[in-house]
Amino acid sequence: PDSFYFHIRVHFESKSMKITPRLYESLCLSAVKSLHGDSLFASEIEILTQLPNLSVILRVARRFHSMLWSALTFLNSYDGEACRVEVLKASPFAVSVPGPQPPSDGEDHWGRFVVRAVP
Repeated sequence: PDSFYFHIRVHFESKSMKITPRLYESLCLSAVKSLHGDSLFASEIEILTQLPNLSVILRVARRFHSMLWSALTFLNSYDGEACRVEVLKASPFAVSVPGPQPPSDGEDHWGRFVVRAVP
C-alpha cells in the first residue's frame, strides 16, 4: 500500500486547548519540523475523521510514516502547552484502524507521563 494510517489522540496538561482536526494537522507538522527539520511532506498528511473521544484517524504517505511516528512519539509540547500524543494504532491497512479502544476510567492520568527531574 502507498498509504499508512494512524489512530492518535493528544492529551494536553491543561484542558484549555480546543481539540480539532486542524489542531491535529498542525500538531503533526510541528512535531515533524521539530524533530526532523523542514519537511516537504506537509501536504501528505490527511485527517480522515475525528472520533467522539477526540482522537483522529489520519493518513500519510507510507514513505513518511516512520518520520511522523517518531516525531509524535517525542513530542512533549505544542504552542507552549505541555502535551503527549498516544499512537493508539498504526497500520498500512485502513480496515484495521481504529479497532478496540484501551479501557478507560474517564481520567487522563497525566502524572504517569510527566518526567520529573531528580533533585
